[in-house]
Formats: sequence, structure tokens, C-alpha cells
Amino acid sequence: MLSNITFVEYITTMMVILTIYYSYIAIYFYSEEIRGLLNSKRNQNQEPFSFGQNIFETHENKPPEDETNLIDVPFEETSDDTFDRIEALISRVKPAITASAEKKLGKKETMNLINVIISDFPDLKISPFNPAILEMIQTECKNTGFIALSDEEVITLWDEEA
Repeated sequence: MLSNITFVEYITTMMVILTIYYSYIAIYFYSEEIRGLLNSKRNQNQEPFSFGQNIFETHENKPPEDETNLIDVPFEETSDDTFDRIEALISRVKPAITASAEKKLGKKETMNLINVIISDFPDLKISPFNPAILEMIQTECKNTGFIALSDEEVITLWDEEA
């Protein structure tokens, strides 16, 4: 019976079976990511916030000259206190976003809550980690599935009065 099957038939059959199998696995485990990729192709006018992007490029208000020098502080010269403050900020923002999602607060109320927390850390606005902090806030809001903040909305969190 096996002598009736050629290697070409065997390889072709295996390729079809493997394609079907891995397609099923991809759809089952990565359906959200696939939908996101398909949606992003449809919305090509909207560019997602990239990690390395300078957040001030998309914002109308450029930072003052004295703040620009502080943003360019090399990583090696960043103090441990800065890292501790970033960790403190993250440990307060993440639960606040989760609580907002659970309580079904509106976008404005959630932004106000985040703004109150951020206002306790004014030094991080001019730190070299500001883009990463803003991306973390944006990603955390997206991951809760509750609200999606645009790049401009996240940037304005630092500027609004609490």
C-alpha cells in the first residue's frame, strides 16, 4: 500500500495538512492580533504610536529649550531615584486604569484620574523615559479594552490641570 504513494504525493499531502493545522492554530490563538493587523491595514491613515517616536513631534507645543536638555540626559546618567519614581508611577497608574474599566468610568473621568496621578510626578514629564511612560498608559488603556487614547490625548495628560 505504501508503495503506491510517491514522495511528491506524500510531500504535497503533508504540506496541505500542515497548512490547515497551522492556520487553525493561528486563528485559535492569535485571532485578536490578526484582526488588529487587518484593521490597521484598513486604517492606513492612522499611524500607531511607536516606542521610539519622539512624542513632542506630534504635539503642537514644543518643549521649552531648558526642558529639551533634560530629555537628552544619557541613560547611564539616570539616577536610581528616577527609576524608583517611574516604578511608583506605574504601580499607581495601572490599578487606576483597571479600576476605571471595572467601574465603567467615562473617557474624561479616566483621563482626569490619570492626570491626578501624573501630576504627583512632574519631574518625569521631562525625563528621557517620558515616551515609554506615555506608551505604557496608552497600552494599558488598550489592554483593558475599555478606552483607547490617541497619541494627542496621552500627551495632553501631562499638560492638563488636575
